[in-house]
Amino acid sequence: MAGGKPGPDAAQEGYYPHGLDEKVGDRGLVIRGWAPQLMILSHPSTGGFLSHCGGNSTVEAIGRGVPYLAWPIRGDQFFNAKLVANHLKVGYVVSKGDLPEVVKEDIVKGIERLMTDEEVHKRAAALGHKFEGNFPASSEAALDAFVDFVSRK
Repeated sequence: MAGGKPGPDAAQEGYYPHGLDEKVGDRGLVIRGWAPQLMILSHPSTGGFLSHCGGNSTVEAIGRGVPYLAWPIRGDQFFNAKLVANHLKVGYVVSKGDLPEVVKEDIVKGIERLMTDEEVHKRAAALGHKFEGNFPASSEAALDAFVDFVSRK
């Protein structure tokens, strides 16, 4: 990744580990290039979301009722992580410090904790239901709705 975008080799055959498609088989899906995040977050089998806590990703996961494993790196991501973990209580922060480094064991523990915490799943689902039918399908639609709202007299 460079500048928030996959490198030019991301869509090429040798970019992913050899045999990944065969190992995944019918149990999953390998997506090359940009993943359709909203579609994935909206799928009923999505049990959790590991993210850097960007504004759009955070709102999309909350609005779809998906429990969140926060991995903030910079800027407002730390505030979004606190919103998710401390205030809404729909997830956990995988890194406690201000450094972006996280060891494998922290990720594993975070995933295990997130996936086994029924209360977090219940809170996330309840919050997602509040948005059901009223949540814009994209950030562009959300911006349009906001402009419409503030333009009303």
